[in-house]
Amino acid sequence: KDAGMLSTIVQEKDQMRVIFDHNVSAIAPGQSAVFYEGNDLLGGGFLV
Repeated sequence: KDAGMLSTIVQEKDQMRVIFDHNVSAIAPGQSAVFYEGNDLLGGGFLV
């Protein structure tokens, strides 16, 4: 399990864009992205 990375989520028409605060490696289309604020689950989706 990854410790997580700080990011900003921006809505663009019918998609959401995730902008990471720092460079991220080893991510690929099809992987899951899950978003938390503290211990609260905000949502998730798949990387495209």
